[in-house]
Amino acid sequence: MRRDEIPFLQIVHYSDMHIVGSQFLKQRHATAKLFKRLPPEWQQGLEGADVSALYAFEEFLRNEISKDSDWGSAPCWLVDTGDGTTFGDDESLTDWLQCWTPRFKAACGQQTSQLVLYGNHDAWPATHPLLAWRGNGGPAQAMTQQRDSLRKRWFPNPLPVAPLAVSVPNSTSEVQLFSLNSVDHGLWPGVLAQGRVLPDQFWKTPPPMVGPTAADDLGRLAQACSSGSGGRDLRILAMHYPVAAGAVPGNPRFQQILTNRQNFGNELLTTRFQQQPLIHLHIGGHTHITHPFIGSFPNTSVSANYPPLPGSSVQHVTASTSQRNIAATPAANPTYAERCQEDFPYQCTVFRLSSNKRNPREVIVRRAIAGCQPGGAFGFLPLAPGSARAYEKLSFVL
Repeated sequence: MRRDEIPFLQIVHYSDMHIVGSQFLKQRHATAKLFKRLPPEWQQGLEGADVSALYAFEEFLRNEISKDSDWGSAPCWLVDTGDGTTFGDDESLTDWLQCWTPRFKAACGQQTSQLVLYGNHDAWPATHPLLAWRGNGGPAQAMTQQRDSLRKRWFPNPLPVAPLAVSVPNSTSEVQLFSLNSVDHGLWPGVLAQGRVLPDQFWKTPPPMVGPTAADDLGRLAQACSSGSGGRDLRILAMHYPVAAGAVPGNPRFQQILTNRQNFGNELLTTRFQQQPLIHLHIGGHTHITHPFIGSFPNTSVSANYPPLPGSSVQHVTASTSQRNIAATPAANPTYAERCQEDFPYQCTVFRLSSNKRNPREVIVRRAIAGCQPGGAFGFLPLAPGSARAYEKLSFVL
């Protein structure tokens, strides 16, 4: 970091831990037998967490984040974008939300705030959706029951909620972190891992969010929470699903995608704010692959191109922090970035934000990927072989 910069915020983004409670492993094995003839990527979806990676991540937060000489005194936001469990069963949800989540926050220290979202696997009804035969309603009714239980017990607040916010030094602007639900609770979307961004809890009468779209709810909240800088705040949005088409490997048309990503991307262009678009940095999980690859983060928001997101919007996806990987096929001639993904399957992302003393309207976002091998420790991955650099620099001018 240069001397003319003021560090003011750390964001640690982790996702897709896929915890399977110890008493639920029998269910995982029984389900896996039924799917053993299916493609490896379907079997991969049934895997649980490598618990050693969870302990390693906790130590990384304690030793590398909270004790850093330059950044340890700055506020830290821990952002979990969901799929904390594989099957959505109560035991695994308890392990995720009442054991590991508070442990991670404690490891980060007193200046830590935490945002936790749920993902499509957390919406599974304690088994694969097609195998859920609760009562007379069959799998579809089981998905509805899981949805209601998940929202009433574990995630009762309608989204979006008031954002986390921190002031940019020497300016009237803020960095604000918003969140939206992108999980589709229907049966076939659950089977195909499809998501949708809709006004939250749209299934209720009346719904707590008035819509007519999730972007409208988000825009109204962002306007209400504006710092008074004329809309010149750096706005970050966390969701489980990424929006950018290129963030999903192979860019499939049906499976594993946000089905209304085109419409949602268009809705983020709004006239409410002096600075466009509504959201500047999107962070998500779901795909288990870091995006953009290490070394490919844009230098400036102006150069960002992640359709269907508006221009100047940046998409970032964090790979799985702990799910065991059984389905990966090594690339024939892997690039350095592909080797990082293969050799360090457990990953998280660290964003470090600083302001420019000479230009208070410039916010500098540095991204580093931390990786962990099975049984190893988390550490920052260099941007290139033999390089000492781990951080990529992205500049936003507010």
